Amino acid sequence: MATKESVNSGEMTTEELRAKAKSLGIRFTKNTSDDVLLDKIEAAEKDPRRVINNETSESRKVSKALRRVEVAPLNPMEQNLPAKYISFANRYVTVSKAVQFNTPIFLEKCIIEMLKEQKFLYVKDNTEKHSLQKSPEKVYKPAYQITELGTPTEEEWKNDPQWKKMRADKQLANLANEGK
Repeated sequence: MATKESVNSGEMTTEELRAKAKSLGIRFTKNTSDDVLLDKIEAAEKDPRRVINNETSESRKVSKALRRVEVAPLNPMEQNLPAKYISFANRYVTVSKAVQFNTPIFLEKCIIEMLKEQKFLYVKDNTEKHSLQKSPEKVYKPAYQITELGTPTEEEWKNDPQWKKMRADKQLANLANEGK
């Protein structure tokens, strides 16, 4: 742990302080003094709400894990739609997808969990034929039926157009990153 004594005695250099601040996600400018940087580092290390970088990256990996599913809308207002644009965001990850209905697709786990939680209001009319009183019954029903299709075989992986596009996009991203 960095202390003022270690900085003043010359044990920690400015570069080491800057590296420590970067690893903790602290923002600073070139002309930030060692004392100010040290104060920010100490505050960040004492903050109980601070999430360690390893936990953050693990959380991102888990929530972005792909699953092969088929999504069917149960809401009558969405029955005729071919797809719906869904966005999910939290403090670790942001994912946006166009979810195609009634088609086997690959979706991130976080999107699937969000779709499972969505409900729509179904109003059932319980009016009897000879009664003048109407008593509608309001029920919240699941908005989507999600069928997990399991892990595809090697042949399905190779022939799936969505998977081919995902691989091509990843290869393009890798090429773009190498060019930087």
